[in-house]
Amino acid sequence: MSLESHKYPNGFTVHVDTMPGRSVTTMSMHIPFGSVHEASGEEGIEHALEHAVFAGTAAFKSLSAIDLHGQLNGMYHNALTSYTNTIHETRSLAIAPALHHLSQVLLHAKLPAKGIASEMKSIRREARMQLDDLDE
Repeated sequence: MSLESHKYPNGFTVHVDTMPGRSVTTMSMHIPFGSVHEASGEEGIEHALEHAVFAGTAAFKSLSAIDLHGQLNGMYHNALTSYTNTIHETRSLAIAPALHHLSQVLLHAKLPAKGIASEMKSIRREARMQLDDLDE
């Protein structure tokens, strides 16, 4: 196992961890923006954007196209938004389709206003439900 890191002038940092004998590629994008950074009245917007990136891109016209690309390439993608950051992770059998997938959803996502508004409603409903749960 060897870890290599490179920081680009724009602040983007890449870490590569090579593990000989492994047949899976995992790529994670850590975005230093979470719920703590949201302005008053925008609570939940980062979580909505996390979901909205799956609405489609130029290469993937819909969520089902994104899913099909994942299935054809043995890929898994997940995302989560926390208090301080948002993480997108893609696992694949090969690096090229994983990189294509991750770059499409993060750099070329179509963010329809209706879709974001719908996501905001869902996220606010989830937040209200969890506020009533004393175990959360």
